[in-house]
Amino acid sequence: MLKHYITVAFRNLWKYRIQNILGITGLSLGFLCFSVIVFDIEWQTGYDTEYPGAGRMYILRTEYRSDYNGNIYSLTQALPEIEKMTVCGKEDGQKSYTLSELSDTAKSQRYRLMLGECDTAFIDFFSLKILAGNRYSINRTVNGIVLFDTKAKQMNENIHSLIGTSFQSGDEIFQIAGIVKRPVNSRINFGDGFIINRLTGIFKDEIYNRWNDEYRTFIMLKNSVPEKKFKETLSNRQFSFTLYGDQGMRKNADGDWIKVTPNDEDERFTVKPLNDLLEYKSVTDYLSKFFIGLLVLLTTLFNYTSFQTSVFYNRLKECALRRTAGAGKKDLFFLFFTEIIIAFIITYFVSILLLDLFKGYITEHGFYLPDLNLVRISMLRYLLFVLLIASVLYAIPINVIHRMSIRSVFLGISQKGKKERYAM
Repeated sequence: MLKHYITVAFRNLWKYRIQNILGITGLSLGFLCFSVIVFDIEWQTGYDTEYPGAGRMYILRTEYRSDYNGNIYSLTQALPEIEKMTVCGKEDGQKSYTLSELSDTAKSQRYRLMLGECDTAFIDFFSLKILAGNRYSINRTVNGIVLFDTKAKQMNENIHSLIGTSFQSGDEIFQIAGIVKRPVNSRINFGDGFIINRLTGIFKDEIYNRWNDEYRTFIMLKNSVPEKKFKETLSNRQFSFTLYGDQGMRKNADGDWIKVTPNDEDERFTVKPLNDLLEYKSVTDYLSKFFIGLLVLLTTLFNYTSFQTSVFYNRLKECALRRTAGAGKKDLFFLFFTEIIIAFIITYFVSILLLDLFKGYITEHGFYLPDLNLVRISMLRYLLFVLLIASVLYAIPINVIHRMSIRSVFLGISQKGKKERYAM
């Protein structure tokens, strides 16, 4: 039965090939616009959501420019609502390292890498997948470099052979201790990788006694702790801070603004979600963009549907003959729906072709396409959504056709033929 449906579908697609070419081309353009817009929205709202427990992850900050007078790592004891935490260099704290391989052979290599600096809890906090090396050796290696797999494969296809390789940069010695999988959609990536440290670098002295917003600190709340309740806890707790630079203003108990003085112990920590959807754009920005894409898709879909509907009514006699042979509404639906599926599969591949042709133009106009393979996979999901809409639209004419009596169909055709003969 399926083979018959497919045969009939290809026959009718070929029979009305000119109309189908025009209809599928228009539908492909509409589907591509919709896919690019929806993918861009998904990407912009999906930063840092792939980690386990991402909804409980927050960025820890201070209310003013200040130094926290205490060991930042003891905060988990002071605030039991925190399940775990990690500290790393500030967001723009990546450094460029020119590394020379320590090797006696003439094939020693030099690499230029952009690296950040993290503590030993970073990998476990974000559950980064270790592809080469192991957690024990990574945490015990001083100045141990952990590379993302994308950069490691550029250096050597056999990423395992990089483990243990030592490099020199100035007076410092570094060693590749591990390779981890780069997060797909994250704002916290460190260029080519990061240096794991706790006893040297930014973690040597001041991280324990002079913590401030120069360092990015991430915390994960326990499952049972709501964000609102934790913020109330922070607002009610007093911590010892030393202010510096622009000392700023704060509100007192009466709601009046007062100048903050140095060594004021009323300073507080603040938190914000790791993935803050409204940090860069408002909800209306996302919704307006989505409705524009949906409108373009529906316009092209309705145009294609109107053409297909007219084709369906031109095939009334075929439908009537099938009904006399015992075909029901379900058989007619699957007959036409098979044609729709084939047409939409063609639409998908035409959209992929258009994406490859216009990707430069699309990115120039502010749409982010990090990896075309990711876009193509997402377009398959969007295609299922469009097929669902199409199945509802096509169910209407199919239901009308099925409700027409077989006698009226053949009588209408014969009357039409008589009129045409008389006109001649």
